[in-house]
Amino acid sequence: MLKNRRRYSLAVIVSILTTTIMSISLINAQQTEDEKAGLQVTFLIYSGRPNPSLVVVDSDQINKIKDIIEKAEVNKTFKKKTVLLSILGYNGILVENRSKIPGLPPILAIYGENIELNFDQTQFRKDKEEALENYLLNRGIEKKVINRDLLQSVSPKIGTWPTPE
Repeated sequence: MLKNRRRYSLAVIVSILTTTIMSISLINAQQTEDEKAGLQVTFLIYSGRPNPSLVVVDSDQINKIKDIIEKAEVNKTFKKKTVLLSILGYNGILVENRSKIPGLPPILAIYGENIELNFDQTQFRKDKEEALENYLLNRGIEKKVINRDLLQSVSPKIGTWPTPE
């Protein structure tokens, strides 16, 4: 019974943290019209200060993201409430579909091989090669909103992370 109570408490805390993270990323200060278009990609690295983000508006890049998601298999065995971790350091990537691009959910979250699609109902997918996370992290490095050294310092998993194509 004590284990169940602890699990429930942990689930509530994770749910509150996830909601807070998503709400904070939705409340960005001044946004230009360009920032409102496309996909807002936020790299969840910091706690207590703004996370780095970029906007993807290029149709080839958006199609690449869609393609990776479509190739990822549906994961019916995923048991957590979200793929985002509530730990210090790198927690994953949050993508907001501000332009309501067809075929993409309003919000998706990525951590490692796990992809969370938030349509009317949450769906989880498994991207065994972590292609989506790697693709977006590499876009962040290209746009100079994040750097490899920072990522390696906040996440040991980044050490074996592939370089851009």
